[in-house]
Amino acid sequence: MGSDNIKKVSIVVPVYNNEGSLIETCAQLHDEHKKSFNQYDFEIVFVDDGSKDDSWKVLQELRKQYDDIKIVKLSRNFGQASANLAGFNFTDGDVVVTISADLQDPITLIPEMLNKWEAGCEIVAATRKSRADGFLSSILSRIAYKIARSANPNIPKGGFDFYLVSRRAKDLLLSFKGRHHFFQGEIMWLGFPTAIIPYERKERKHGKSGWTLTKRISLFIDLILDSTTLPLRAMSIIGAGLALLGYLYAFAIFVSWLFGETPYLGWAAIMVTILGVGGQILLMLGIIGEYVLRIHESSRERPKFIVQDSE
Repeated sequence: MGSDNIKKVSIVVPVYNNEGSLIETCAQLHDEHKKSFNQYDFEIVFVDDGSKDDSWKVLQELRKQYDDIKIVKLSRNFGQASANLAGFNFTDGDVVVTISADLQDPITLIPEMLNKWEAGCEIVAATRKSRADGFLSSILSRIAYKIARSANPNIPKGGFDFYLVSRRAKDLLLSFKGRHHFFQGEIMWLGFPTAIIPYERKERKHGKSGWTLTKRISLFIDLILDSTTLPLRAMSIIGAGLALLGYLYAFAIFVSWLFGETPYLGWAAIMVTILGVGGQILLMLGIIGEYVLRIHESSRERPKFIVQDSE
């Protein structure tokens, strides 16, 4: 809590190879605080998520310059969601805002987010109006979010990485177990009063995105499997459909034989049936395997992140 009953805002900034933008990000956050929401106490928690550049050195220098900064270093790259959770552990504000360190999200939105919080919203999500992803990434995102929204319509169409949560929401998110998780879905699953703020994301000025195609595919799988049981139900429906086609095919052969006609012959029909059914079985086993993998990793009870150092 802030001093003398003044409310406190905690800003969590996950960092991954952002050495070129950290000084400017820190300066802009402080400038915006002084200009637009200085009625609140203020702190920034930077979380170095296993950066391979000199981000940690830059953060250590910033820590010497500012008394309202905390810095956390994770032992390796655990992913943005885990980095945010690590930052949550070091906050003591009444409300937490998470924002990326690449200067693509408008810091000027923070006062509007705080106004929504003061009006009673415990979750405020800033969602991009458009995405500048590649073709494959864009297709995967659209499919995944459409499926996720079928389970939870409150999830914005384009998702969100820039958001505000109340202290109560933060504490609940920290209590969740499991390593594979779709963090945006968990935030919206809380069911607390929510506001959505659309915005145009700025172009990246420094470095390049850490979201490789492999990470995007992994997020795509997590998003679908962790937000809905649709894959499991789809397997039942597909299996029932294939069984029905098999019965119809067998009935057609029987009727053909009954009227003295030549039954369906040839390897082509047999091979198509075997390959089709076999492919579906392997796909279903793969989906089941993903769920089993998540259960297995949860049972190992490994931490979602490991803090190597903090100041």
